[in-house]
Amino acid sequence: MTQTQLSFPEPGAEFERQFRWRWWAVVGFLGLMLILTVMAIASIVVQPRILTGIPDDPDARAAWALMAPAMDAGLLDLRFDSSLGVTSIPGGGVHAEQLRRADHAEALLQAALRRHRDDPRLYSAIGHLDLVRQRPHHAIAQYSAAIDLAPHHDEARLGMGVTLARLAALEPDPIERRRLQLRAIAQLAAVRESAAVRLDAVYDRALLLAEVGRRDEARHWATIYLARDPTSAWAARLRAAVPGA
Repeated sequence: MTQTQLSFPEPGAEFERQFRWRWWAVVGFLGLMLILTVMAIASIVVQPRILTGIPDDPDARAAWALMAPAMDAGLLDLRFDSSLGVTSIPGGGVHAEQLRRADHAEALLQAALRRHRDDPRLYSAIGHLDLVRQRPHHAIAQYSAAIDLAPHHDEARLGMGVTLARLAALEPDPIERRRLQLRAIAQLAAVRESAAVRLDAVYDRALLLAEVGRRDEARHWATIYLARDPTSAWAARLRAAVPGA
């Protein structure tokens, strides 16, 4: 009986045959490496967008100068601070003199915006003035424009959060009210830990979580806030709103 001789290809030749790249695959790989190289260089060379401070514009500087003394945003129970000088004060309110200054400051900021359409700080600042003048829908449009330009603009995220919460407080329909509150919570959660307005976002987040019935989460964030600010008027308000914090 004869045995049939089976021939097998050399291991090295078979490996080379399996892994021989076609020309289009080589071109695609080189193209991908080129794109990654360009992205790496751009991340080093391109300057990050400035998200705080006063824009380098005379009208913007004049608008910022009008904000002393600080203006109350009229947000009642919510905490809010901004580099512009719009803030919230426990038990505070908006006065006619503040509204006049806000109108003047917005006219200056609009003039600056015509020259610097890509500066998110100008949109955010106009949104803050809309809070003072109780124009929440206008404020949301301005904050949205700022976030579109700079998704990590923490002041705009905080402003959007408190504005949505303000609209929720005025909404009679319970389903729509909850939807607005959840949107507000999401905006506050997007404020980065390193942000100057982080403590405001933590406070407002705890308050809104309590309002929508997420008590454990509310206590968690309230405890974080109270560890940083245990004695202020804001702290007393938060303890009353979130029992057990």
